Amino acid sequence: MRTAPLVAVVLAAAGCAGASSHVRADASRYPVSMSGSVRDGSGRVVASSRLERVGGYAEAYTAWAMIWTIVPLANRTHDVSEALNAQVQAARGEAVVNFTAVARPCASNIFTIVGVLPGCTDVELSGDIVRVRPEAGAAPSASAAPSGGGPALASLPSEER
Repeated sequence: MRTAPLVAVVLAAAGCAGASSHVRADASRYPVSMSGSVRDGSGRVVASSRLERVGGYAEAYTAWAMIWTIVPLANRTHDVSEALNAQVQAARGEAVVNFTAVARPCASNIFTIVGVLPGCTDVELSGDIVRVRPEAGAAPSASAAPSGGGPALASLPSEER
């Protein structure tokens, strides 16, 4: 009977285990959107009927911290730019839409006692790599080769990417 409060405290403290992480794409050459939409070079939303899915973006990593996430050990801030640029370029895409981040506690967190031992969080990132189809009746651009955002999206300001 005396162990019940101790077990409750240990379980409650273990619930604080894990790590936090911030995802960034500062050096991305392509627009990234958490919605299913992307804007063109003039700032207008591209009709979804003009977006062609040409691949999928996927990346996973683990963030580590200790003392209730106060002390970051690894991946407190994770820049996805390099992996995103490589995957979009390989798919000959122009943007990533439906960007999603899912975080789950690691199984090893069960061994974290009162936040002293390191805890971790597994992060899975995904999205749809898309290319913009020309508008009906519009002639294809001579610069139709994707290059850092593609012709339809090339003039997006970097702070909107």
